[in-house]
Amino acid sequence: MKKFNRIFKRLLKQIKSLLTENEYLKLIEYFIFMLKKNKEIIENKLAGGINNLKLEKIQARRGEVFIANFGYNIGSEFRYIHYCVILKVDGTMAIVLPLTSKNKNASFSINLGTINKIGNNKDSYALLNQIKAISRARLLRPVFNGKTKFIRLNSIQLNLIDNEMKRYFNLT
Repeated sequence: MKKFNRIFKRLLKQIKSLLTENEYLKLIEYFIFMLKKNKEIIENKLAGGINNLKLEKIQARRGEVFIANFGYNIGSEFRYIHYCVILKVDGTMAIVLPLTSKNKNASFSINLGTINKIGNNKDSYALLNQIKAISRARLLRPVFNGKTKFIRLNSIQLNLIDNEMKRYFNLT
């Protein structure tokens, strides 16, 4: 274990020299998240098998808003923890559309306006160029003041997503 700690500390020091302080802190946060998630998976596997992972069974429907950890990705891929909208659920996987409060690339984003119950009073933008298929184990329901929130887009917001996806993918 001492050898592992020594190697791990050396690697973290090398990584820290390559990243900004903010990026480094986000990476450490992601490491901790992944260690906890893997601990849960191992515990579940020992208790009855990986196929019964309780987190995989979270109920999710089209239009619902969740928090997802998109991980530490490469280049301009969407990463870290963000809200997302469920587009489709297929078994243990979900196709999601990531959300952000920053409108950096208007040609790839859809302004959904303020989403009720998120509570930040900012416009949310759906990122069409970042649609992802993720495990349902990555989905977490938002919690505010200790209470789980069930957030769902309204029909106007869902229709806007549908129409923009058709345009973006040349389906009309």
